[in-house]
Amino acid sequence: MKEDDPTKPLPPGVELMQEILDRIKSLEVKVDKVDERINTLEVKVDSLDAKVDSLDAKVDERLKDTRPIWERALSEILEVKEAVKRFDRKLDLLNRGLFDLRAEHEELAARVPPPEPTQ
Repeated sequence: MKEDDPTKPLPPGVELMQEILDRIKSLEVKVDKVDERINTLEVKVDSLDAKVDSLDAKVDERLKDTRPIWERALSEILEVKEAVKRFDRKLDLLNRGLFDLRAEHEELAARVPPPEPTQ
């Protein structure tokens, strides 16, 4: 008969108690090992939590350090953008003025006869 055969006859009283106690002790050893592993994992998780908290604090501190720099950079970018818009408007006005001046020149040139050659 196989050892784990559920149909095998039970051993007499004392032997049965000893077998049950042995199995309980075996289970206690296994539970203790699992408990030790869980405790080890808890220590590792606590260590990781501390590291993450430390990194979070560093990131927050760096954000505080760089926020004014980024705000100033954004402000300067907006100022440059406005200056480019003003320059663009002035350039448009200059181009229109040049075109108008050219048109007037063409008109005047058409009205004035060409100079006679001098000999």
